[in-house]
Amino acid sequence: MTPKDRIFAALKQQNLDRPPVAVFTQSATIGQMDKLGAAWPDAHKDPQLMAKLAAGQADIFGFEVVRTAFCLTAETEALGARVAVEKKEAAPMIKEHPVKFDPLTKVYDDYESMLITPEEMVR
Repeated sequence: MTPKDRIFAALKQQNLDRPPVAVFTQSATIGQMDKLGAAWPDAHKDPQLMAKLAAGQADIFGFEVVRTAFCLTAETEALGARVAVEKKEAAPMIKEHPVKFDPLTKVYDDYESMLITPEEMVR
C-alpha cells in the first residue's frame, strides 16, 4: 500500500497492511534536523525550514502524516504568554503566563481585557 492508500483505507475502516503512523504533537529529532539542515529554533519561525522539517517525517521516517508547527505554544504566545524558543534540543515552552493570580487573595488580574477573538489571534 502507498501511504496515501493506507490513510484512506484507515479512514474507511478497511483492511490495512499496517496502521498508518501519525504523530499529532511533533516528531522532529536532532538527527532529522541535522540531515535536513532545518533545525530548531529557526524552523519554528521560518516557513521554508518548517516545511522542510515537517516533510522529513515522511521522507526520513516514512510516516503517513506530517504536521506543523512543532509545538503547542503558538496559540498561547498569540494570547500573550512569554514563550521560550531557544535551542535545538528543546521544544518551545511557556515561560510566563499572561494572566497573573494572587494565591493570597485568590484573585486573577484583569484577564478579560486581554481576551481576543479567534479572528484577532490569526492576524
